[in-house]
Amino acid sequence: MVDDNLTILKAASLALTEAGYVVTTRDQAVGTTVALMRERPDVVLLDVNMPLLEGDELVRSIRKREILRDIVVLLYSAKPSLELQQLAHDCGADGFVPKSVPMSELVEEVTQWMDKKNRRHLHPKTRPLHDAP
Repeated sequence: MVDDNLTILKAASLALTEAGYVVTTRDQAVGTTVALMRERPDVVLLDVNMPLLEGDELVRSIRKREILRDIVVLLYSAKPSLELQQLAHDCGADGFVPKSVPMSELVEEVTQWMDKKNRRHLHPKTRPLHDAP
């Protein structure tokens, strides 16, 4: 999770940790791409309005790196939902979560994305090449 608001960072991190997730936090976007290559998280919650490097710019940087393409990136912002939805689409984020939602909904959204990600990596059951007599 990347957010320059330490109060939000702590609250969201606590909610996700209590739900059983391992959470790594960063309070600045600068240096996050390198940290992601090292940590390889499943999901990144990313604030949009941060100093020095905006969240949408960071998403574009993440998407340029093959090693990071399977990471789910969700914008997490106080922007209005329609604006956030358009920004997520434009920058290549997988989705978005408004900061206005209760922490329980944030956890639910992350869980849904984790489920989607896990289903993408499952191999379909294969049929035997020959039916038994």
